[in-house]
Amino acid sequence: MTQTHLSPRDLPRGDGSDDAVGRALWAVEPDGRLVVFVHGFGGSSTSTWVQFPSLFPQRDECGNADALFYEYDSLRTQTLLNGNLLFQFLDRLLSGPAALANSTLAPEVQRPDGFRYDRVVLAAHSLGAVVARQALMAAHRSESEWLSRTRLVLFAPAHRGARVQALAMSALTGIPWLSGLLNSASYFYPPLAELEPDSDLLRELQDDTEAAVAAGTGDRLLASQVVHGAKDKVVRALPFSQDPVALVVPDRDHVDVCKPCPDFATPLDAVVEQLR
Repeated sequence: MTQTHLSPRDLPRGDGSDDAVGRALWAVEPDGRLVVFVHGFGGSSTSTWVQFPSLFPQRDECGNADALFYEYDSLRTQTLLNGNLLFQFLDRLLSGPAALANSTLAPEVQRPDGFRYDRVVLAAHSLGAVVARQALMAAHRSESEWLSRTRLVLFAPAHRGARVQALAMSALTGIPWLSGLLNSASYFYPPLAELEPDSDLLRELQDDTEAAVAAGTGDRLLASQVVHGAKDKVVRALPFSQDPVALVVPDRDHVDVCKPCPDFATPLDAVVEQLR
């Protein structure tokens, strides 16, 4: 079988530092398509997506597409700041994609200086949906030209709020003292308070999205696909702005609705559809 992708490697921030912000799955022969995966509260670039890195290269439609699994501090950093950090990363990446990729690639597989991405899919889970939407809003306000090339795929998005105690319990398992601190968990983990249904952050995000859409400049701020698990007890599965009607998957919950496996292709199908 022909190798379509190189082995996963650390993804540099792209700002000259040695910090990694996740994992990169570079295509051997890239064709200008990219998926950026953004995990949720308490998730990671590996634990959230599990078999995505192994199943992604097996799909013919993905054979020449890059996949980046973005990592950020989803526990202790405010969500708006995480959105700005994601925007800064995307802006550096999409303004000079060859430079970032080539810093991790051997000379024989480096990209030419003129390499660019013509299609970018942001695939986000739970809190990651809010982070991704904040990043796209920052791109909108900055009039970033790459925004017109983006698509947004959301799994169990928390953009209309969540039952924060259920979210804390699902994400922070293994902490023996957690049960006694649930009432004050939002102090230690700011994103929990920001995911309360009546939070200023979520209300302003929806209002700003609605205003941009009404002005005729916000189409790329809307999701292309939304996927919920029928057994999700964490997020409020309410529509956001003018997003499409959500696909509801039976027998999946908040955690596993974004995890493809050989007998559950829905998450991968949702991403592949936006790569076409």
